[in-house]
Amino acid sequence: MKERISPSSDQRVHSKQFRVVARTLANPESPIRCILHIKSLDLLGEIAQQLESLQSPGGDQALSEANRILEDYMRQHMLLVSLREGIANRFPQLTLPTSAIRPSAWCKVLYLPPFYLVHTPGLFERISLEKDGCEERPAHSQRTRFKL
Repeated sequence: MKERISPSSDQRVHSKQFRVVARTLANPESPIRCILHIKSLDLLGEIAQQLESLQSPGGDQALSEANRILEDYMRQHMLLVSLREGIANRFPQLTLPTSAIRPSAWCKVLYLPPFYLVHTPGLFERISLEKDGCEERPAHSQRTRFKL
């Protein structure tokens, strides 16, 4: 399933299971060095357009500029990152290990090397509950009683 992120962009958003995204990040041959976890689908297009405006997305200067662009989103808790092992981390408190996301979770993704922009529905709400010391509970009891 493909969706346009904006009328002015030819990039497309795809639906994938998170395991595919995590494997891409872990692959040392992949150009993806960072997963950007985006809080809302609307922000996905906005952030993509800002990153597309960088002239050489693979260069170190472009990565510095991307850090500057993304920093405000991170401070507003609208963006979390997962980094490939060995990459310096300027925002450890806003980093999410890929193991924290269920591999079978469906997400909307945009491939924009060296980034993978990802929106996983419910991710930020789940993290907020965990920070507040709450845990998600099923809507109804899953206990079953048997008569012997």
